[in-house]
Amino acid sequence: MMKKETVQAGGERHVVYEKPNNLGKGKKGDIMVTHPDIDLGKWTTIDLTDVDHSMTIAEGVAAVKKWHKEHPEAYKDKK
Repeated sequence: MMKKETVQAGGERHVVYEKPNNLGKGKKGDIMVTHPDIDLGKWTTIDLTDVDHSMTIAEGVAAVKKWHKEHPEAYKDKK
């Protein structure tokens, strides 16, 4: 079963998880986050291991919260 955690940040629901296989973006074991892109009407996936050097799901959750705390203007008009 895939390990994952849901977190609210920037007015959106984010899912932080450990990648179970090598398909798609990232490689097996990378910490990934998916979140809805309200402007585009689809979900966006970011590899937190590559971007923020997160090695655990807890570090990934902290990175998501930190980014949204430091960039409140990024989602201000989307709420």
